[in-house]
Amino acid sequence: MKERSFAVINAMLEKHKQAIYRGQVATDSDRMRGLSWGLPLHYAASRGKSPEITELLIRAYPQGLDVVSNNAGHTPRDIAMRADDAIDSESLELLMKPTSYWIESEG
Repeated sequence: MKERSFAVINAMLEKHKQAIYRGQVATDSDRMRGLSWGLPLHYAASRGKSPEITELLIRAYPQGLDVVSNNAGHTPRDIAMRADDAIDSESLELLMKPTSYWIESEG
């Protein structure tokens, strides 16, 4: 079961990196199959993924915290705040840290 979880995480990270590399942030479903409304970080923020997944996605692209999604015009932080009980407090805390915190902690 743990191997499958890591496969899902790795797939999300790869999709995240591809979208960033191609500049395909919140564009259309042809370019981001299944995630047309934003980055994987937007999805994680809306679905209450584990703090570990949330942190991996943030560290992969900290600037993604400020990316506005195409559908509703929300950042991952906005989505998490609207997710009610769908997101755990630890993930919410990670998302609420300033983008500069994540960029400075990269090195």
